[in-house]
Amino acid sequence: MARVKYTLPRHTNLASQGLRITAAVVDFAILVALVLLFYFAGANLILNNSSSIKGIRNQLNTYEFESHLKIKDEQGNLVTIPNKDPKDLEDALEGFYLRYLPGNPLDDEGVSPNADKEMIVDGKKVTPKEYYTVEYFNKNVLNITQENPDGEQSPSYYTYQKDDKGNFIYDKVGVRRSERYNPDIGKKVELTDTDFLVALQPSYVAAYAVLINQDYYVNLLNQYSFSYQLGLTISILIAGLINYIVLPFFLKNGQTLGKKIFKLGLATYDGYKFSNYQLLLRFVPFLVLDLALLIPMWSSIVLVIMLPIVVLLVSFALMMASPKKAALHDFAARTIVVDLDSSTLFANELEEEAYIAKEDGLVDEEKDEDDGEEPELRYERR
Repeated sequence: MARVKYTLPRHTNLASQGLRITAAVVDFAILVALVLLFYFAGANLILNNSSSIKGIRNQLNTYEFESHLKIKDEQGNLVTIPNKDPKDLEDALEGFYLRYLPGNPLDDEGVSPNADKEMIVDGKKVTPKEYYTVEYFNKNVLNITQENPDGEQSPSYYTYQKDDKGNFIYDKVGVRRSERYNPDIGKKVELTDTDFLVALQPSYVAAYAVLINQDYYVNLLNQYSFSYQLGLTISILIAGLINYIVLPFFLKNGQTLGKKIFKLGLATYDGYKFSNYQLLLRFVPFLVLDLALLIPMWSSIVLVIMLPIVVLLVSFALMMASPKKAALHDFAARTIVVDLDSSTLFANELEEEAYIAKEDGLVDEEKDEDDGEEPELRYERR
């Protein structure tokens, strides 16, 4: 289907697609630089020194420390459990699942704020104390999965303790095995500390995932993250206002720096000088995208990445298909981008006709007195 012909005033010419895109890339690079400047030199600095942010961070650190999953180094900083001695990981996991989560503190250790909160497991209500038992720990953390973990074909790293008669004790924490059956090579192998460290790492990662999904932790983390989301949103808004509103307001013909470099400018759909309010209308799509950053974290990650991409693709498709070469923000403001090198912009059609008349050597007609009616064109186009 052929593109509909779009007629502009005699002295107005649309900008080429290539120059428009190049100017847009330059403006985007300037925008990114301004965002980084305002965020790291302003918002981030303010937030890092905010008493409320420090309070949230300290509370998160407290939960991580009391959970047994992190320890303090010599400088007092929280760090993950060192991967040198498997006993450190065993103690951390045992403390987390058997003392912290179910609310069984020892020596005034921390207790999860969810310790008395019922959970829904397999359609039944249970408390953490009922759910996080030694049996759970042996099966899901130490991964003792076979009824006879000492058997010839058992791949388990841990086994159950035994009573005086040699029977397994399922309600006591399992102990390490000296060797295990390795199905990859089809025989038993001796176990080293490194083997136990490797075997426990997935359980440690899973335990940390359990911690950060506790509602008290999630609520604090959302508050913490939202503060930085808000700081980023404000930084983008300020950078956008400077880049797309303030500079075009002071520069000629609504130019951004990118447009000024490539001698492009704005005009109305009809090819005449635009009004300042149209700058604000062009900014509306940018504002909507920016405010999308404030949507809660569970959806904003998708929006922040996908929504701008979709909007840019739609905008680019409109620009390619439209006779006016108008992008999404041009449709919002009813503007076009023109080549100032080959264009002369007029305030209205009357001003254009007067210019054309002089250019074509026409004689001005006598002007009637103002009778309050709309003025008519005095010159006829050739």
